[in-house]
Amino acid sequence: MAVVINGSDIFVYIDGAKVANATSHSLDMTMTVRETSNKDTGKFNTKDTGRLEITVTCDQYMVYTDFATMMTAYLAREPVHLHLAEDIAGSPDETQFYAEGDFIITSLHYDAADQTNASNSCTFEHYDGFAWSGDVALRVGVLGTNCSAPDADDGFTACFPKGGTAPYTFVWSRAAEVTQYITACEPGTYTVTVTDDVAAEVTGSITITEPA
Repeated sequence: MAVVINGSDIFVYIDGAKVANATSHSLDMTMTVRETSNKDTGKFNTKDTGRLEITVTCDQYMVYTDFATMMTAYLAREPVHLHLAEDIAGSPDETQFYAEGDFIITSLHYDAADQTNASNSCTFEHYDGFAWSGDVALRVGVLGTNCSAPDADDGFTACFPKGGTAPYTFVWSRAAEVTQYITACEPGTYTVTVTDDVAAEVTGSITITEPA
């Protein structure tokens, strides 16, 4: 079983720095199968799920650093990090971002000495940490109710995550608070860090006040 998705932009990162991107790519996912019975027994062979193989190809990519950066990673078989996402002002648009992971460069094609006018293509094979986030990245909204009177300390705040991969965990800036909402809030700023099931992380804040 194979699935091929033709996407728009792809970004290549090495050691956290963006080194290349292209305006189109293909993501190819193939689920291998394995036999679970011995054909010598005369029984019908059955199939079981093997592993998911993921490859990415892109053409006409632009290298921001020297081309040797990509070549060094390729020859050393060092993993690079790919973002498969829409391009907004030169960066991945995380409201439409759908996949990322670590990949090994399996082929490079570079057909001109002048990097500005070169025609480049590249293929990648999955290495580790592939995360699929649907049509939206993880994000969070934070709402609250202010204190009802001076020194009442009865404010309330809650966070509402969306996107990413459920379930979510919550850690508030107020010590020991790890639920989706907290009560008995005194005036001040409250920050929550939300982490989803594939370790994507986002933060949100709100300020609780009291009447004069």
